[in-house]
Amino acid sequence: MAILGGIVVVLFLRKSDADRIRDTLHTMAEAVRFSGRQPTPAWLRGLRTSFVEYVADPVTISIAPFGDLRLSTDKLLESVVDATVRYDALGVTLNQIGVKVAAKGDRATANGEVLLETLDVAGARRSEPRKFVATFAKHPSGWKLIHLQTAEPHVDQPEARP
Repeated sequence: MAILGGIVVVLFLRKSDADRIRDTLHTMAEAVRFSGRQPTPAWLRGLRTSFVEYVADPVTISIAPFGDLRLSTDKLLESVVDATVRYDALGVTLNQIGVKVAAKGDRATANGEVLLETLDVAGARRSEPRKFVATFAKHPSGWKLIHLQTAEPHVDQPEARP
């Protein structure tokens, strides 16, 4: 009876693929965040570990208005590190994440809003909310990001309201 109870508990507590993908997105967002102009060795190790674990090599990144970029994980890492030269801080917050897993269970799409908050070297703060769509493929090691697309930042324009 105890074994049956243990199996029921394990099945009940087991995370769904959608929950794993949400966790993956939050882990990657946390890894990308930084403050301070010089990346520390610990931050670089964490970022590399996150990319190796959760990002396919190569990955396609589509950022409006720049179009599609097909990058190796090393090039993606280099691009994020380059951002530390332009900004003293980068905050990444994910909101309203919806996940749909394909019927076969081998692909999934997540969408939501990403809020990028930056502090440039002159001390100016900027906040950009963008919609995103992330496509994941199931690999033997888990779900990996294969495509990330972000829309143009949406700006509240009160003067355009009726």
